[in-house]
Amino acid sequence: MPEHGTMLIRMRVGEAMLAGTGARVAVNEYFESKGQLPQSGDEAGYPRNDAPGGEHVSAIEIREKGVVAITLVKDDYLPQGGEVRFTPAAEAGAKTLSWKC
Repeated sequence: MPEHGTMLIRMRVGEAMLAGTGARVAVNEYFESKGQLPQSGDEAGYPRNDAPGGEHVSAIEIREKGVVAITLVKDDYLPQGGEVRFTPAAEAGAKTLSWKC
């Protein structure tokens, strides 16, 4: 049973990572056009999404410094819910971002 639970948690996190793709694209496009990171989803043209689709994701938002936060719903395998965060990073003079999860 523990292996089954671990697999289900991985699936939920994978769903969250996929659900956050649009927000990461918005941050990338903002960075490419402005040369800096957005401070909010509104600034990046991606307002907080409280209905992101997907059974296990309850919200997606872009926070200060372009951080993308995906909130997971609470369930039997994630009793406290959870959050997957992607933090953008750019080398000096870079035109594109790299992401840390």
